[in-house]
Amino acid sequence: MDFRSDRTVDGHAAVLAQHAAASRGIPVKLARQAERITAERFAGACCEPLDEGTRRRMTAYFDAVVRRRAFRTGGPELLAYRRRLVAASIDEDLRSASATDPEYPAPSMWTLPLPLGV
Repeated sequence: MDFRSDRTVDGHAAVLAQHAAASRGIPVKLARQAERITAERFAGACCEPLDEGTRRRMTAYFDAVVRRRAFRTGGPELLAYRRRLVAASIDEDLRSASATDPEYPAPSMWTLPLPLGV
């Protein structure tokens, strides 16, 4: 996809979906749903070409749609993704706690036993 394609609402939503599926392990079906919902939400709400602030808002909205749908929708293809979200949340909590309280070990000392393939 051309780097300039993210200057429109539809283009940026498509770039987000492509990146989510290719690099973040989000199932393609879920990424496409989030793309459609995000594009519909921002259609006509802003001018094109998109500025950096609008792209950031679209990215945050897209990510929220993915998270919400991942936990509301069943299916084995989303199980691994949900587990990664939970693990990332735990990791962030541990990093936050160790950054503010020196009595707790650094996050690198923690291991999260996850099933293979997660």
